[in-house]
Amino acid sequence: MSHSVNEPTLWVPGRELPSGAVHGKESLGRYLARLRELAGQPTWDAMARAAFPQAKVPGRRPRGVNSIRNWCAGRHAPADPDALARLVRYLAKRAGLADPQALAAQFRQALAALDRTPPAQPQLTPIRLGTRLPGLTGREDLIGQIAHRLAAAPLAPAIVALTGIAGVGKTSAAVEYAHRYRHGYQLVWQIPADGPGALWSGFAQLANILGVRDRAGRDSTDPVLQVHTALATRPGRWLVIIDGVPEAAAIRHVIPPVGDGHVIVTSQHPLWPDEQALPVPVLDAATAARYLTAATKDPDAGAARALAEELGGLPLALEQAAAYIRAAGESIGGYLALFRDQDARAALLAESGGTAYGKGVAAVWLVAFEHLARHEPSAVTLLRLLSCYAPDAIPYRDLLAEPAGPGAQSRALAGNPFELNNAIIALRRYSLLQQPADGLTSVHRLVQAVTLGQLTDGERAQWKAEAAELMERRNAACVSVI
Repeated sequence: MSHSVNEPTLWVPGRELPSGAVHGKESLGRYLARLRELAGQPTWDAMARAAFPQAKVPGRRPRGVNSIRNWCAGRHAPADPDALARLVRYLAKRAGLADPQALAAQFRQALAALDRTPPAQPQLTPIRLGTRLPGLTGREDLIGQIAHRLAAAPLAPAIVALTGIAGVGKTSAAVEYAHRYRHGYQLVWQIPADGPGALWSGFAQLANILGVRDRAGRDSTDPVLQVHTALATRPGRWLVIIDGVPEAAAIRHVIPPVGDGHVIVTSQHPLWPDEQALPVPVLDAATAARYLTAATKDPDAGAARALAEELGGLPLALEQAAAYIRAAGESIGGYLALFRDQDARAALLAESGGTAYGKGVAAVWLVAFEHLARHEPSAVTLLRLLSCYAPDAIPYRDLLAEPAGPGAQSRALAGNPFELNNAIIALRRYSLLQQPADGLTSVHRLVQAVTLGQLTDGERAQWKAEAAELMERRNAACVSVI
């Protein structure tokens, strides 16, 4: 029985092949496989000799066996219509079909009608991000604020500057946001900014990824300009994290000026435009205590709360303590007892093993301390003095309102408001002080501990004696005014 169907479907007089249009290499393969079945399953070698007679070499296996297998399996469409026609005629004759030539013509027509447009490749999102911090605690509100600020920004690119003291968790918050929201971006890229070389290298790598830079290293064009040009017209939203920026002025030329994107900056420097700045707070005592009990598997909630307060809720110090407790097989209470010893505290804060950051509290502040010692000695003087008081609401202006005697260590600041202001500005550059207000400021208790830990016993005693004397003088003056 003969019958016909709409082209480019195949028909076979007197025999049935699978019905349906030939719409791809897979369905063409199914028709070929059925025709081979009707032909009595000839060998692949025989089919290859029929399709490629010009390639016969006596004594050798015929060429094209793998091609024939792939055609029949629907993995590849034949590239040679003549080879396909020869194969179909061979199989049709073996199957006893009435008109092998007509069937070969139909297969040729079906092959010509195939859509040979290569399948669309999935759009890959270039990503370079730090590892998410395991057990990140107490940052849900912060992550939500980052998302809200970026989404609600009136101008593009939107910029959020996460500010705060080293170790407070600025980078971990930025990375956590990026991981959570990465599916909303077509590019996510983190660039270190802890030096001009690192910043240049990070932008050069991004320029390579964007295809606007010579990968062989012969390109002398500024990679920042290349990235800006590419991001300005790049379809889809992008996210760039610039990590460890010293101050806003240092990267003014680096921030992409236009484009559908978001920029997150991390910086110790607190002075950013109000619409961009998002200070990162320490953890409250209850949240910090929960982190300690979870991270150490020690259920002593009372000791955890006390240690959280001693550490001032600083995330890096909490992580450092938990790593030490796990490694030493210590309890939270045991670590707390050690930490309350002046000498042991300095050693514990200098520990660096076990943190995702790769450094301990003392190490991350070392760069700031060394820079201040070289370039801002008055700031070091002020920090040492303020480290001798309780950490909150220190009346620094009253303490240093009057000139000091020639032997006083704080004489460069006392009675000299200009020098005092410069010292405040230098310390604020690293968030080593809280924002002063009404002549008061606060210093994180671990900043105090590390500062005093760098002094000898004799030096600490001298500073504490001078601090006590200044406070007595200030209190006496307040009493006299009253």
